[in-house]
Amino acid sequence: MKRKQQNINNMNTKSKIFMTSVIMCFVLTAAVLLLGRSYLKNMKAARQAQALRQHAGQLHKAVFGKDKKTGRITGVAGDIRFGLTLDAELQRIAEDMLKAYNPVKASFILLDAETGEIMVMAAFSRKRVELPMSGRYKTFLDPIHRSSAHPMASIAKLVTASAAIEKKIFGPGDTFHCSGKFSIKGKGSISDPKGVAHGDITMGRALASSCNPVYAQIAVKVGRAALVEYFDRFAFNRPIPFDLPLEESMASVGNDDYRLARAGSGFEGAWISPVHAAAIAGAFRNGGRMMKPYFIQSISGPGGKLYGAKKSIIATPVSARTAKTLGRMMSGTVNGPGGTAYKGFYKNGESITGHVRFVGKTGSLSGDAPQLHYAWFIGHVEKGGRPLAFSSLVVNDGTWKIKAASFAGQYFKAVVDDIR
Repeated sequence: MKRKQQNINNMNTKSKIFMTSVIMCFVLTAAVLLLGRSYLKNMKAARQAQALRQHAGQLHKAVFGKDKKTGRITGVAGDIRFGLTLDAELQRIAEDMLKAYNPVKASFILLDAETGEIMVMAAFSRKRVELPMSGRYKTFLDPIHRSSAHPMASIAKLVTASAAIEKKIFGPGDTFHCSGKFSIKGKGSISDPKGVAHGDITMGRALASSCNPVYAQIAVKVGRAALVEYFDRFAFNRPIPFDLPLEESMASVGNDDYRLARAGSGFEGAWISPVHAAAIAGAFRNGGRMMKPYFIQSISGPGGKLYGAKKSIIATPVSARTAKTLGRMMSGTVNGPGGTAYKGFYKNGESITGHVRFVGKTGSLSGDAPQLHYAWFIGHVEKGGRPLAFSSLVVNDGTWKIKAASFAGQYFKAVVDDIR
């Protein structure tokens, strides 16, 4: 009897060992498959990244044309073929308009806020002489798009507002008093450029009218740590992945209240590239998610496809709720009389873009040696059109040609049927 029970125990032990071995085999097999799949995926990503780095520089040598089926721009350099996300007709119109206005220099970028695909990347420079920038469709190669040597100006107020809302310090309906300037004892004052005293004004309306004294007050209350945090959240001071070398946008905030007020209202501290500015505008249209911007869709060689783009999120600076709130605040910039972009989009009280409505934020700042005036307008389609975002930068000298918001308004008036 004892021997029989022992045999049964031995059989149970062997069964357990067998089942454990089987389970272990399954686990090891699954692990190997997962590791193998991950390895292959990483290898594929590495090969694609290498192909992008290896061939993107050849874009300067490429001959560009329009794909008849897709309407997008394609380029050929030797035996390498580039498929771009750029819309040939929208690009052509932007290039022609910039050339007609003839500013010192300018950049206009239009992208899909949900994917990061750049549809337009047009530029103009009055003094541009480099041959690689000449020719139809080719101004997307102009380094102005990727340079952060442009003061951010009042579009920095979007960062300040984001910090104030998310830290629950202020909301769009909170009221402030603007006497035309905000003084910091012993340091100086932040003034409205036209000396306008807005009186009692809400935070939302102060964004629409770009009221410097109010946003100086908000910045001081938000504090340096929070403002630095939100510049970082919006991907400043770090590399942003892009198809061509992209300068880091830089932001710094001084240690005293006066420097803090100046940074938060847009007078100092932040420099940004047009590509980055468009990506930020896209985040407010895309539920707070900033997508990786790109314009190279594919690269092909004699052996087939070498590279294919994939959409990815590079930052989530604000929540979907905050993005929606900022969108409503930005609407007043464009769609409310007194908004700093209103005259660029409305004539005699009627929208020049019909039922397609836009929201945005203007920024302007002047510099010396030589005297240049930087004008920004960034924003997105609010309703009636595709989920598009944009950045418009126009640099003028003493003779103003056009402001960034007015250029954007005229451009969207010309292409409104194509973006519905």
